[in-house]
Amino acid sequence: LPIFVIFLYAAARYLRVSLMWRVYTFAMVCGLISAVYGLLQINGIDFVDWNNSYNPIITTVGNPNFAGALMAMFGTVVFCAIFDRNVMTIFRIAALGIFAALVYTIYLSNTRQGLLSIGVGVGFFFAVLAFQWKKSLGSLVTLAYLSVICLGVLGMAQIGPLQSIFYKYTVSVRG
Repeated sequence: LPIFVIFLYAAARYLRVSLMWRVYTFAMVCGLISAVYGLLQINGIDFVDWNNSYNPIITTVGNPNFAGALMAMFGTVVFCAIFDRNVMTIFRIAALGIFAALVYTIYLSNTRQGLLSIGVGVGFFFAVLAFQWKKSLGSLVTLAYLSVICLGVLGMAQIGPLQSIFYKYTVSVRG
């Protein structure tokens, strides 16, 4: 946690809007590599002989849950690039394609936390966007966003209407 706080402080202190293209480029390249490699793995085309007893999509991080979470982080940043008017149209179109590939690969990896993570990132983006447009709409979107997050977390704990979507046996094992 302290490392994450330091990272966020440094990002807030030193990141400038004019340098966002570097962040977008990094996320797009890494996201594309992860999505393509995951799609190769799910189709049985892998140049590394991994000792893997899970879903084939592990990219380079060892298991599908980690792969889904990592792709969700890249996907959230790539999603933001789609709506950034300072980004050239061709890169926004490329970002849309990469985002779709990441979501599809996360879906194929069958990782609930990957889907939940990308949903949280995209939802947060829309909440901020709604606040910038109109504060009352932002409050409403944030309330809906937090409600869905709470239902999702409860669903992972086998409580509520979303348990069939978010519950996974490994959560109970970890508990």
